[in-house]
Amino acid sequence: MKIVTLFMALGLLGPSATVYAQSGPPPGGPPAEAYSACSGKSQGDACRVKMGEREITGSCENPPPDATNKSLACRPAGPPPR
Repeated sequence: MKIVTLFMALGLLGPSATVYAQSGPPPGGPPAEAYSACSGKSQGDACRVKMGEREITGSCENPPPDATNKSLACRPAGPPPR
């Protein structure tokens, strides 16, 4: 990811790379709501997270390796929003 940022700063990647880099997972892992939605659940269980006015459905999965919290978190079904 650092290389992508460097290339973006140098202007060597087009706008589509910028959009991809901005839509990645939040730094430090999923939001607290994603962890709360999987509290007491097992891996693969269905989950639902309310984020403001949006409700996201998904399944309880291990968070990304760089996440600070290693508990199960609700991973949205489908591709990330654009």
